[in-house]
Amino acid sequence: QGRSNVRRRILAKAVARADENLAAQDLQPLPENLTPHSLRRTYVSILLALGKDTRYVMSQVGHTHPQMTLGIYAQLMESGDEERQALSDLVEGTHLCAAGDAKTTSPTTA
Repeated sequence: QGRSNVRRRILAKAVARADENLAAQDLQPLPENLTPHSLRRTYVSILLALGKDTRYVMSQVGHTHPQMTLGIYAQLMESGDEERQALSDLVEGTHLCAAGDAKTTSPTTA
């Protein structure tokens, strides 16, 4: 039931499987030492960078005061439109380019 159990029993197995899939596609593995907390921070960072309402973000992660959320993640809220669009494309998968698919943008042509 402890943090290390979650990391060892669940997260480590999920990361290993994801890394296998990434390697099969000649992509970089996930960062080492991922923790549930680092994934939580990534989730909050993505929501804020995408311009989600602070109250919504707070409710997603259980913060009871906006100062907590804003104090930790305020710098992300200053992202410009270009950065926000790039992150949105990444989250939605539009940065991936299927062979011959002109509707998506490849990272080398963006």
